[in-house]
Amino acid sequence: MLDHAYEKIIKEDFLCHLEEGLDEWETDALLSYPQPLAALYTEWMGVDYSYLDIDRIQSTAKQAAGKRLNELRHHEFDVNGEPPAELRYFYDLHSEILDNPDLEWVGDMEP
Repeated sequence: MLDHAYEKIIKEDFLCHLEEGLDEWETDALLSYPQPLAALYTEWMGVDYSYLDIDRIQSTAKQAAGKRLNELRHHEFDVNGEPPAELRYFYDLHSEILDNPDLEWVGDMEP
């Protein structure tokens, strides 16, 4: 029960602080996850922060968004070359920029 209480508090904290901390790209990238809050919580637990800090919440959100953008940029589609249905909205919005090989992502993204 305590584990779920901690998870609920962290997810609520993400919601409170995300309103002011992400740009359109980062927001769209996080929304491309089937469960954005679960992805943020997983990222949070992977870094092993034991206390709440606004800066850490925002940096974790930016880091998760950056990783997702990198995944989306290097996503391999099915045989037809079409994005999966759950990602179609993201690619409709950003495909021209994602397809530009001259752009390099900045931040703490892993290949």
